[in-house]
Amino acid sequence: MIEFHPVIKLHRTPFLKDIFNIDSSGNTKDTSLYYQQIIRYFLKDVNVYFKLRVVLNEIINIVPIRTRKDDNIKANDKSDIIEDREKTFRKYFGNLISWGILSARETTIEKGTGSTLEYKITRFGNLIALLIETEVNKNKNSYDSLYSFLESYFNHESYSIDYFCKAYLKRSKEKGIFEIFIDYLRKNVLYHNSFIENENDLFTFMILQRTTDRRLNRKLWKLWFASFNELDSQYQDLLQYHLKLAIDRIIGETVVNISHMKRHYSKVENSFLI
Repeated sequence: MIEFHPVIKLHRTPFLKDIFNIDSSGNTKDTSLYYQQIIRYFLKDVNVYFKLRVVLNEIINIVPIRTRKDDNIKANDKSDIIEDREKTFRKYFGNLISWGILSARETTIEKGTGSTLEYKITRFGNLIALLIETEVNKNKNSYDSLYSFLESYFNHESYSIDYFCKAYLKRSKEKGIFEIFIDYLRKNVLYHNSFIENENDLFTFMILQRTTDRRLNRKLWKLWFASFNELDSQYQDLLQYHLKLAIDRIIGETVVNISHMKRHYSKVENSFLI
């Protein structure tokens, strides 16, 4: 059986840091709050396209106010606030499209002639939105919705990692540690990872993650080992090969990044020596 995975690019854009950026106090930064609220909005209906203005008007009172630096603008003047924010939203929507979280299509404008864009969340975006939702609404429904999405996802895919993840997460759910596992996934993987660009990347880091809780790590290892043994020998080999490639890629990209940093600091040092 041959497995084909997405093409791996050497240089990656660590966009998760923009979506999940926090300050030194642990609070979500304004830009990340914009991204998260935009992504969450599409959970209203993941099969529907929405216009930018519709999303903006819905979450305008949630995200921080950003107005033009003009003393004549009043803080409660919604028209000025909306027009100013629309430019910011268009920039963020464009980034979300480039990251594979939203897709867009042209549609005619409601009044007059011409066209505009409307947006729909992708499957990867749906996953990110559900992960954000478990942070915003820490309740059973949000975790259950995420688990249902993952279960449905793995049922429709046939890679070795999908078979493994389905068994692994099912066991974590049965043992009552799925919610804790997801909380650590957000903190340990989403907030700090610069190697994730798609579902395949996220699931790979998900099954490789370790937590700061040794007792939980022992439980997870037992579930990991049992899930691995559930696979037939062919899928076991494929999964091991997949993880080997992922680890090799991480090491390779880390070496490249360190090399770039060394060259950068070398230039800085030389500039002081001139």
